[in-house]
Amino acid sequence: MYLVMQSERLFELNRRFHDAYKVEFIDKKFSDNELTQERLISWANTTIDVANDYVKMVEVNNEKISALLDSKFSYIDPDDVELFLLFFEHRIRLTTERNDGGVLRTPIQIYDHVGEISYLRPEFIERVKSKFLSKKRELEKLLKR
Repeated sequence: MYLVMQSERLFELNRRFHDAYKVEFIDKKFSDNELTQERLISWANTTIDVANDYVKMVEVNNEKISALLDSKFSYIDPDDVELFLLFFEHRIRLTTERNDGGVLRTPIQIYDHVGEISYLRPEFIERVKSKFLSKKRELEKLLKR
C-alpha cells in the first residue's frame, strides 16, 4: 500500500505544479519583450519538466509494485485479479508503446480502438487502499481473540 500511496502523492504534486503553471504562465499577461519571453519559456519548461519528473517517479514505483505482485501473486484475492492484470497491461503498454524519449509511437487514432493508457488507475489505488485497511482490521480482530 505504501508504494501506491506514494504514487497518489506524486500525482497530487504533479497536479499542483500544473495548476501553478496555469496560474503563473497561462492566466497572466506578459510583455512581448524578447528577454521576458525567453525567461517565461525557460521557467514554463522547467515547471513542466519538474511536474513530469513526478510522473516518472510513479513509473519507478510501478516497477516496484509489479515486482511485488509477481513475487507474491499467490496472495492476490480472486476479486482483485482482473484489476491487477489491468495494472500489468497498462505498465507494459507504457513501456512498449513509447519511444526512448517517452513519446507515444502508435498513431493517436489507434487508441480509439485499443483504449487509453494510465500510469496508475484511480480504481487500482482505491482498491489497494481499501483492501489494505480491510485486511488490517481483519488481522486486528484475529489478534484480539
